[in-house]
Amino acid sequence: MRLNPFILSLLCIISFSINAQADWSLDSCIAHAVKDNIQVKLSELEAQRAKYQLEQSKWDLLPNLNGNMSNSYNIGKRIDPFTNTFASKSVRSNNFNLSSGVNLFNGLSSYNTIKKNSYDLRASTYNTEVIKNNISLNIAALFLQILLNKELVGVQQEQLLQSKGQLKRITKLVEAGVQTQSDIANIESQNALEELNLISAENNLSLSYLELKQLLDISTKDNFSIVTPDLSQVSTDVLDFSAEMIYERASKDYPTIKMSEEQLLSRETALIIAKAGYVPSLSLNGSIGTGYSGADQVLIDEQLGTFQVKSFNNQFKDNVYKYVGLSLSVPIFNQFTIRNSVRNAELNVESQKLSIELEKNNLEKTISTSHANAVAALKKYKVSGKAVIALKEAFRNTSVKYNQGMVDFIEYSNAKSNLTRTESELLQSKFDYIFKIKILDFYQGRPLKL
Repeated sequence: MRLNPFILSLLCIISFSINAQADWSLDSCIAHAVKDNIQVKLSELEAQRAKYQLEQSKWDLLPNLNGNMSNSYNIGKRIDPFTNTFASKSVRSNNFNLSSGVNLFNGLSSYNTIKKNSYDLRASTYNTEVIKNNISLNIAALFLQILLNKELVGVQQEQLLQSKGQLKRITKLVEAGVQTQSDIANIESQNALEELNLISAENNLSLSYLELKQLLDISTKDNFSIVTPDLSQVSTDVLDFSAEMIYERASKDYPTIKMSEEQLLSRETALIIAKAGYVPSLSLNGSIGTGYSGADQVLIDEQLGTFQVKSFNNQFKDNVYKYVGLSLSVPIFNQFTIRNSVRNAELNVESQKLSIELEKNNLEKTISTSHANAVAALKKYKVSGKAVIALKEAFRNTSVKYNQGMVDFIEYSNAKSNLTRTESELLQSKFDYIFKIKILDFYQGRPLKL
């Protein structure tokens, strides 16, 4: 059975669209990782929980309102609460009650709890940013590692291509009787070594792809490739700023510092709340209720002495009771729990202050180290570039002399190995420098872009 050409074309287009996979840029990698990362989701849940706690602390300022109903049967002698007389038989009673209370003053503990929870919410939000930043830096490092490994594969492919070309040339010379069979063996051994180097470079590339896919939580079976940006021009503008200038900027806006500062405000407020335990608290309470009792009877026939239980409706109206009261609680002695709570809160404040200093010191050290490493990487990149140019010329001369029989294979092989090693060092220093300046850019609040 032949398929309709239109249907066949449509199936081909659908198949192509399914199998085609757009290359991933650094931006898309970071956006994907930040969106689907489990740590980020957990942090966002914690921030949502902090938001609910803040909302609840605001609602706690309002009066409460509770309703109660009861239905009971009492057997035996007791005082009926509605008739205030002894009842000695089984009596059914109902009770209905609405009660409310509001805290008028508790040392401003409720208002400070709102402030504390607002600080906790902001700290949770900054914590999410910290996690996203760490993920972004890890993504950038792996992304650049892939680019480096792709370049190194290219270097090994070029070296192998040269060896194969040299092998063909030497084979022809041997056939012409100009060179010996040992020259072929030497080139073949060089060829085999460079094939191993190529396999190793390709394996490193595959592993770096695998690491990035795992961090992105992408199936290892899916096709995956990245965009190769133009990195031919290496910027040095970021090194116009000293490490001190970069730190001065980063310390004001870096999420880790901001989170620690919000946590300090939270702990300082928690100390105020703990001290409020020394202050008397005043609350207003009130209730209204009514009830029904089977013991509440009315005389219906005085001559016969006949009584009848008062109706439910009448009792519901007649038995209404109300209560309004102020309650003052004065802390006198509470096993030193308030004192120890205050002491612990003071320790928490001091501990957080030290944590902020530690965070700032670590940030300053990280920036200073990154800046120094970037300067060193740039110097190494420049020196390696000059070395590659010199070694390329040296290898070209050595190749000419080797072809003319003026140098032996060992000297030729050493010249080629030196060139390959220096080209690899040039690439490594280049990508190392790029990563270092991206870190410095990042600390200055610039997005990670290539």
